[in-house]
Parts: sequence; structure tokens; C-alpha cells
Amino acid sequence: MMKCIFLSSFLLWATAGAGQPGNYERVIANTRVARFVNPLIGTAGEGYTYPGAVSPWGMVSASPHTTYTSRTGYMTGKTIAPAGYYYGEPRINGFGQTHLSGVACPALGAPVIAVNRGRLTPEKYASSYSNEVAKAGYYSVLLDDVKTRVHVTTTPHAACYRFVFRGKDPGYILLDACLNLSWAKHDGYVEKAGKNAWAGWSLTGNTCSQGDRQKVFFYVRSLSPISATGMWRSKKILTDTQQASGKVGAWFACHGSDTVDVAIGISYVSMKNAKENLEKEIGNKDFGTVLQENVARWDSLLSRIRILDNGREKEKEIFYTALYHTLLHPNIVSDVNGEYPLYDAPGTGKDTVHPRYGLFSLWDTYRNLHALLSLFYPQQQQDMLFTLEDMTLSAGHPPRWELYGSEINLMVGDPAVAVLSEGFTKGFHFRQPEKLFETLYKNATDTLNTWRPGNREYLHLGYIPRKTKNVWGSVSTTLEYSYHDWCLAAFARKLGREKEAAVLEKQSKRWRTLYDEQCRIIRPRNKKGEWISPFDPAALKDPTILLSYFLKDHGGPGFVEGNAYQYTFMAPHDIKGLIELSGSVDTFGSHLEYIFENGYFTLWNEPDILYPYLLAADPGRITYMQQQLQQLRSLYFTSSPDGIPGNDDAGTLSAWYVFTALGFYPVNPTGGQYVPGIPLFDHIEIRMPETGALLRITSDPDLQNNHRQKVIFNGKPLKQLSLPHNLLIRGGHLVFTNQDQ
Repeated sequence: MMKCIFLSSFLLWATAGAGQPGNYERVIANTRVARFVNPLIGTAGEGYTYPGAVSPWGMVSASPHTTYTSRTGYMTGKTIAPAGYYYGEPRINGFGQTHLSGVACPALGAPVIAVNRGRLTPEKYASSYSNEVAKAGYYSVLLDDVKTRVHVTTTPHAACYRFVFRGKDPGYILLDACLNLSWAKHDGYVEKAGKNAWAGWSLTGNTCSQGDRQKVFFYVRSLSPISATGMWRSKKILTDTQQASGKVGAWFACHGSDTVDVAIGISYVSMKNAKENLEKEIGNKDFGTVLQENVARWDSLLSRIRILDNGREKEKEIFYTALYHTLLHPNIVSDVNGEYPLYDAPGTGKDTVHPRYGLFSLWDTYRNLHALLSLFYPQQQQDMLFTLEDMTLSAGHPPRWELYGSEINLMVGDPAVAVLSEGFTKGFHFRQPEKLFETLYKNATDTLNTWRPGNREYLHLGYIPRKTKNVWGSVSTTLEYSYHDWCLAAFARKLGREKEAAVLEKQSKRWRTLYDEQCRIIRPRNKKGEWISPFDPAALKDPTILLSYFLKDHGGPGFVEGNAYQYTFMAPHDIKGLIELSGSVDTFGSHLEYIFENGYFTLWNEPDILYPYLLAADPGRITYMQQQLQQLRSLYFTSSPDGIPGNDDAGTLSAWYVFTALGFYPVNPTGGQYVPGIPLFDHIEIRMPETGALLRITSDPDLQNNHRQKVIFNGKPLKQLSLPHNLLIRGGHLVFTNQDQ
């Protein structure tokens, strides 16, 4: 089948005229589902995605930069574009090769490729633009000021550019080794690497002011004849220099009205590896071949989920773009030879069998993204689990928020535990599961552990008091530790470690110490056990923290990027306990309904995104749950550039949408159960890659108006209103019907 896809795409490309975006778009138009992807979704508002070309889980993402967000601009609320692009900004200031999708702080963006015409003006290359095209694996735009059409596509480790110069003015293709999106001191290095090639590195880092550093190594080569090459340093043109560092860059000169292909390989290990990455993946291929291969990869992976409803083009566009966004991170960080940067340590590791992954935004992605990958892309999830295992064993602690070897240490809790435990309980493998568990267990139960801030108080008092040193959000952190301890207990139980499982189970109930039964809400305590007063459960600012006034939605007293309403029900492992503390199922459901009806529920942040599915615990509110899901889908996810309701957070909000459109959701991923909701489409087919089985999801044609009364799996009604992971991967027929007989 794959050969047929490649061949049909290639024939379309081969018959197209070079240089015109419409001709390349025909390659995408011929795909089964990749044609629905619109990477411009999420590039406005606070989605923070990028529109450029990328391969599935690719190291390289070649995307335009319209906005460089400074730290001052970030703090003062000016236009924020952490991935370098904000839809509608008037000028493109080069194209970066490395980006993060949906992440709130600027990072990477290095190195930058740009264009001059007529006169070589290093570091001055911004241009107005028009005729922008963004597709899965392809980006194109006309740079109006320099009369140049730019096309770009990628492989996992390299980018291929085609520049079509209009007019007779000489053209210059620039590589800026200094400019990038990060808040680190910008610095670079360039050296001559052949007749038509340059190599070097760009320094990035200081993500969210955390002090990290990454060197992005590159090797860039013209695939077309050029008339001259040279370098610059601090805007001074250098024609004979072979190497330089600082504010440096390099350039290729081209004749007017030329079409020039340029390829660039990237590595986080060395310039040598960047060259090898390029030569192995692009070599002497031309732009059209690289494009059709990339588009075919996207179409094959996205087609694992087939929406069979006729029409409904806009809804398919939103769905497949969301699925596309879930296949960007974590992304490959190892080179084609298997080398990669070590985690939280200097040096290089090597694995020639399993790709190494990076960018683990775990506080976000443990809630649903890894559950999605476990179901539909288990091979990649397995390699991610091997990566997390190696990181944990080598560092002596699990990562929290990792960026290509650096620990950024953002957010709170112990989220890698949830992902590792989910994987183990769902049948994924580890090289040393006993040793991995012992490392995780020591971190969870050690009162002297500095990796889990507040762990001493959590273990001694049963909660983390307000204003505990090094703790952001005492309530939030307590809840996170409680859930992650429950996840680790599941890991222990599968290993047969019942003694440790019992300890962790007990710890997992400590979130209850912060539940005020009189007010029926979660709230902070001080060290004496007293409730903090006065207390506003809707507050999103903490008056005792100066930073809270500068950062939007920093979090109310005791909370991380949220308030008491958005955290009270964040105990997915202990819904029974939530109901008991509420007093009854009806009171539990009533309180949730109050949160929805009074505007306290948000889809822009993670802690409460499971709330709609918690309503399923109250039989009397299942119809209300379905109404909420339908409203949330239609109101907050659209096909416009601001069509994601908040930071996509490495695909987390997109994963919520994909699951919700399919009709079920992993409220407690480690528990291995999915709560049925209401599907968006009438006919869905999913080829389960782990077993090769077909999962069919069908619903009554008028379900959206009448709501489902019954869920049937393989001919049997679901009594517990939960779908086990181990049954879904075997395929079958899932039916949502509004018939109650």
C-alpha cells in the first residue's frame, strides 16, 4: 500500500510545473486524509502552534518567524509568539529550523534561513509576504519585498528549501547562526564545509528563564549551482574567511530568476552528525521527491483513524489538524547514527535500535497525549517509554519538563511517574522494570528528596502547607503527588510489590486532607492545619506572589495556573472518594454542574479538562455531560487560526479534542479505562496497530440531537460505562445509540 501512495504522489509531482505552490499542493490533495490538515489552526490567540513544515515526530520543523518575543514583551503582555509565528503579523523575518508546538515560553528557532535580493544586507532580511500555503509536511509563501517564492518540506532530521527568484536582481540565501527565539544570549559559529556548504552551531536556551542551554548544530548545503559564497560577522561581509564565531552567518549568491534548492541538517550532538543526518535523509534527492515522501508519511499515520462520514469537511479539518498536532511531540532527538544528548548531564549516549525522544512536557501530556499514543501509535510510545526509563535511571530521578537533554523544571508534581506507570500497566516494556520502580519509589517516599519539593511535609503532615519553600501551588502539588503515587502503586502491584503498593495507596489519598467538607471545595492549609482565610475559590492571582500580577492566570493562592474550582475534582484515581466527601452522587454532580453553569470550567488549562467526563459518575447527568461535550467542541475548537482554546501544550488540548470527537476519554490513563462520551461523527474506522484489528465506531444519525441512551461494545451494553484499554486494542464494534430498548 505504501508503495502505491508514494507512486501516485510522485506521478502528480512529476507532471507539475516547478515553483508554483498549486502544483505542490496537488501532491497533498491526492492524499486520503492528510489533505484535511491545516497547520494555521492554533497560530493566533494562545494556541502557540507554528505553520511550517515538519515530519511526524521530527527533530526539524522549518517555519517562518514573524515575531520574536522578548522577555520584557512577554511580561508586559505584548504579542506573544513562542514558536516565532503569529497569524496576521505583517512581515516574515526568516525561517527557523527548530520549534516547540503549543508551548508557552519561547525556545529554539535556530538557525534562521532568509533571503536578500539585489544587495547583500546581513541580518536585515524581513519582508512582507502573501500567498501563504500551510499543509501537512509543506509550507510555501511569497516574500513580496524580495520577489521570491519559498517552498519548504522536511525529513525527520533535515529541511529542504526551494527558492524561486523572480526578476533579474541577484539573490542571496542567508543562514543566520545567531538569531533565534530563545532568551539565552544569542551566539553562533560558522565554518566553511565544502564548495557549496557551511556548518556551525547556534546557542539557544534560558527557556522560561530557567537557565538551560542547547547547542543546535547544523550543516547546510546548496543542492543547486551557485555563483559565490561568503560569511558575515556583526553585519560586516567576509568573503575569504573560513570560520568565525559571535554574531555570524553565511550566504550563497544566486543568479536572478534562478530556482535554487538548499538543504539543512540539524543535530543536538555535532556538526558531523548534522551533515550525516542530511546526507542519509536527503542526499541528492530534489525538492519534489522529499516532499512526496514526507506527505506520504503523514498520510499513512493520520489514516489510522478514518472518518467515513460524507461531507463535513470543516469538522474533518479540525479533527485531522488536532490529530496532526498530537504527532509532533515528544519528538526525535537522536541522530541517524543513534547518538543523542544525555539527560541532565554532559556528554552523549547512543542507541542504534530505538530512537531517542525529547521535549517531554509531562505535566500536560500525562493526562491524555500518551494515552492516545498508547492506543494508536504504540511503537512510538514504546520508544518514548524507553527514553523516560533511561533518563530516570541515569539521573536518579524522573524528568519533570525535559527539553533535549536539559531539565527545565517547569510545573509541579512527579508526572513522569504517571506516564511510566501507565505504560507498564498497559503492557509496554522496560529494560529494567524492577530498578526503575525502585528509583521512582525512593523519590516518592524519601523525606529528604529535593526532587519532589514539599515531599517532607507531604509525607509528615499528609499535605503541603501554604508557603512551603520551593513549592509553587501547595494544593496543586499535593493533588499531583497523590495521583502520581496512585499510579506508582499500580506499577508496584503489577510487579508483585504489594508492601510498597500499600504504602503508595495510602499516600494517594492525601489529597483528601485539603478538602473542606463544610464548603465542599479544595483549599490550602497552613502548617498548623488551619484553613487559609480569607479565601476566594475563583481567584487566579496570589496576592503574596509578585510574579502572579505579571503572568496571566498564574494561579490563585495554593494553585498552579488555576483556582479551587478547577482543582477540586482533580483526583481521577479516587472518584469514589470525591463522591463520599461530596455527600452523595447527586451532590457530586450538582457541584460539577455549578462549575459549568457559572463559567468556572476552562478548556485553556489541564487540571479540569477531565471534568465533563466526571459527570458520567452521576447517571442523572449523562445527558448534561453530552450537551457540555458538544458545546465545548463547537465553541472552542474551530478551523480559524485562533481555533484552539489555549496553549496546545505539546498536543494536550488537541488530544482532548481527538478523544472527545471519537466518543471516549482517558479520565485516569493509568487505570486503563475510557469513559464514553458522545462521538462527533457517525462512522469511524480505526486500524489498531498493536493487533492489526479494526475498531469501528458508529452512532445513530440523529444522535447529536437526541443524545445517546446506550453504549454497546461487540453486541453487549456497557454496564459500568467504561471501556477497557485491553479490549479496545483488540478491535470490535462500538455503537452509540439513542434507542433505550
